[in-house]
Amino acid sequence: MDIKQVYADYAKNGLDSAQQLGWNNLETQDQYMKMMVNLVNHHVPLKGRSVHDAGCGYGDLIPYLEKVVDHPPIASYVGTDLMGESITEAKKRHGAYHFACVNLLTDPVPEVDVTICMGALAFHKCSDAMWLLERLWQHSRIALAFNCWWDLTPEYQHHWNAQKLQKRVQSWLNGKMTVMVSGYEKTERMFLVRKQS
Repeated sequence: MDIKQVYADYAKNGLDSAQQLGWNNLETQDQYMKMMVNLVNHHVPLKGRSVHDAGCGYGDLIPYLEKVVDHPPIASYVGTDLMGESITEAKKRHGAYHFACVNLLTDPVPEVDVTICMGALAFHKCSDAMWLLERLWQHSRIALAFNCWWDLTPEYQHHWNAQKLQKRVQSWLNGKMTVMVSGYEKTERMFLVRKQS
């Protein structure tokens, strides 16, 4: 599956800005982003931290980061995305922040305190998703937060074997300091993984 084509189709067919990025709707995007930022900030206070928003889309995470701590919320922010069109739009919406069009599987990964990756694992085949996860982890000095499809029923299966990815993620998390959030969506989990201090 061509990930760029998937997101190009979303952008073309989306009714609102959230759907253009693959979210169900604006309400779902809002719920998930609040939950993710609150999860991270509760365990790794974001004030004074550098943050990499991996798969940033239009930079929609920024207002949530700004809400959880006093201004300025973070030491620095970089948003990366595979889609140049998304980066162009992000720069228009949030000109004070830094964005770059990056293939995180092959290009250099920003070195930061905290990486937040929302949805970027979704359409990668299992081996690429795990490579992405490991690369983001290697370049996160303090913590990595991500969401992942979980316990998928057959109608939610995509081109890769999601059960295989779930097992690989579970194995990867073994021995790491991990907080998991469940119950908000039957086919998804959020994780915050912290490094030993």
